[in-house]
Amino acid sequence: MLSRRAFSILINSSQPLTSVNSCASSFWKEKCLFKSRTEVILQTTRGLSSFREKKRFYKRAGVEQSNEGYQVTLDERKVKTPSRKPLVLPSKQLAMAVAAEWNMQKDVIETSNMNLTTLAYITIDKPNPRTKATQITEVLEFLCTDTVCFPASEPEDLVNLQKQEWEPIIAWFNARFDVSVESFGNLLVPSIPKDTTSKLTSHLMTVNDWAMTGLEYAVDTSKSFIIGMALLENHINVEKAAYLSRLELEFQIGRWGSVEWAHDVDLMEIRSRLAAASLFYHLCNKEITS
Repeated sequence: MLSRRAFSILINSSQPLTSVNSCASSFWKEKCLFKSRTEVILQTTRGLSSFREKKRFYKRAGVEQSNEGYQVTLDERKVKTPSRKPLVLPSKQLAMAVAAEWNMQKDVIETSNMNLTTLAYITIDKPNPRTKATQITEVLEFLCTDTVCFPASEPEDLVNLQKQEWEPIIAWFNARFDVSVESFGNLLVPSIPKDTTSKLTSHLMTVNDWAMTGLEYAVDTSKSFIIGMALLENHINVEKAAYLSRLELEFQIGRWGSVEWAHDVDLMEIRSRLAAASLFYHLCNKEITS
């Protein structure tokens, strides 16, 4: 998964919030010199490692309404992003979900379970700024190497499993978006029909900037535009999306057994990221006044 897929402003309880915002402002300069959206998300998450031992310094995270939207606060102090922009979210529901991530932290802040905060920061700070057209082009590139479009040629049991699980979701995708995508069955990168690209581009143009972050995260995590869209369209749930995205691994686990703790941790991480992507996507479709 993009997977091996939260960033927070952390300060000592004795420090003013502004001091942290100042220290955090250099984060993107040091950590976000990336060539792609995928690298931005990966490096952002990895960059959090230096904060993992930070003790919780606040009593309560909350939400305040503002003219711009909904501001997340820590003990009534406004939180800012690493680029020192206000952490203002487009819907009350999303702001409450982000605040809940902060409230769920115990004695030590575990940034690895703050995926919504990560996505909010990336959307606001835009460490890898792109036009909407570029975003769409990049996310549609996943179709050329989509997980579900490259079934194995052997062994027979795996071939049959992939046919059973992947062909129905490809059929759903084609019907839902009135496009033509098929299994390729070889290692040659195919070209997607122009009509298919055009129709999918038109659909993605209707997705707002905030929701687009969640969409990209779902696609990155699953390594599949088709699985990502099926999840966001509520055709499949998080568990099914994770299963489909790692179907060959699940087959091998069923045959040879799992590596103690490692496979379970990876599965939980993928599910966590997909759940965050879906929640972020849907809550970002709420109006600011909601």
